[in-house]
Amino acid sequence: MFLTTTTSPWALHSLSAADVLTRSKAYAQVGRLVRDLSASAVAPMPKIAGSALQEDDKAYSFSLDLPGVGKEHLRIQIEDTVLRVETLEGAPRSYRAVYEFAQEIDSASSQARMEHGVLHLSLTKKLPVSKAAELNIS
Repeated sequence: MFLTTTTSPWALHSLSAADVLTRSKAYAQVGRLVRDLSASAVAPMPKIAGSALQEDDKAYSFSLDLPGVGKEHLRIQIEDTVLRVETLEGAPRSYRAVYEFAQEIDSASSQARMEHGVLHLSLTKKLPVSKAAELNIS
């Protein structure tokens, strides 16, 4: 048996364990519904200090402030929808971040350049390829 307050904090009434279980199941269902609805919507990439993101149908343009770091001190890796940027050992400052994009990135046609302490990335989106097979009717 659980105790809860009503309109007055001094007036208590009891709830059965079944009532508590029913309420917690209902709240859990609402929580799952909210998570499912928000996961299905495409959320914009959060604003990260010292960075700028622009997107069009073909590419992402991503800039990242890295003052004092030269291009020889950076490692940039792209794997599917994930971009990893980190400084190598011996760099004047340490930086490591992972960014996830909504669409896969084509690493072969993407480009990176360093200019006045700002890393500019042009990340080409991979176009979805249909894997549908056509069947002949006999």
